[in-house]
Amino acid sequence: MSTVSCREYARKMFRRHRGVPKEAIKSFFTELQVLKKVQHYHCVELVRTISPSLPPRYQTILKYIKAQSYTDPKYFALLMVPVGECNLYEYYIQAHNSPDRLSLLRSFFGCLTNALEYIHSSKIRHRDIKPQNIIVKGDRVFLTDFGIALDWENLSRSTTTADSGKTPIYAAPEVARYERRNTAADVWSLGCVFFEMATVLKGQTVDAMRAFFAERSGNNRFYANIKEFGAWVDTLLGMGSPRDDVVFRWVRAMLQEEGKDRPTAASLYADITTECMKHNVPFCGLCCLEAVDSSGVEDGDEDELWHEAAELTLDANLS
Repeated sequence: MSTVSCREYARKMFRRHRGVPKEAIKSFFTELQVLKKVQHYHCVELVRTISPSLPPRYQTILKYIKAQSYTDPKYFALLMVPVGECNLYEYYIQAHNSPDRLSLLRSFFGCLTNALEYIHSSKIRHRDIKPQNIIVKGDRVFLTDFGIALDWENLSRSTTTADSGKTPIYAAPEVARYERRNTAADVWSLGCVFFEMATVLKGQTVDAMRAFFAERSGNNRFYANIKEFGAWVDTLLGMGSPRDDVVFRWVRAMLQEEGKDRPTAASLYADITTECMKHNVPFCGLCCLEAVDSSGVEDGDEDELWHEAAELTLDANLS
């Protein structure tokens, strides 16, 4: 917490010492580069970086640290906001018998998809989407932990063949097989998260889901249970509210074995928001739905609105 502003910050840090693995340093500065670029309502925000006084051989690293940085003799660190109250996995447990939390969980589908659409449009792949890398603060959900994200803005293509820090249980089939992968791998991982969210909305637990998969296939990783997805959905369809059944349509599309058959984050977001407005089911927060509504204003209409607003402001100042 800042002693000046009394504002809380999340601090991600590691100690500088001889023998620090190169991958750890690379992960830290990858996250720094990405966070400096990301600005979205549902992504954590970089406030400041902390770095030790580095010798000349680290000059290539120094160029990534902005003027708002300050130094620490022992640590590299990132200061970020907000400080989450819990991660999404912890929220599953809290929401299990709480109608209010379940209602809020339902809105996370659209908000998380909107965040993913944003980072993909910014030429960034997250590469490690999982509940532990999603935090909840109040009524907002945030993507966090961009430590192994890939910024391909300056690369010739967005497809790679290596992910050093992936989490196996949420890894896409092509990632598990060390094949070429692109943004579709993020869509798969988010689809796994959505499957868990739908399970909780239907009154079941993620532990029960994993036990079901492990019993039938000997493995609880999603990519190893593609043939078992339908059987788990069948156990859920008669539970909870029927209005949540549409989520399984999105999950089915996101968890296609071939990346080329999965929707983009943009098309998925359009589908979710359409469902919200057509059937008045809050699968997306107002924070994101209002942006969709405003995007439907024609340019000419928007100019008229600006003129009207200016005239109203002028009238108010003169009266």
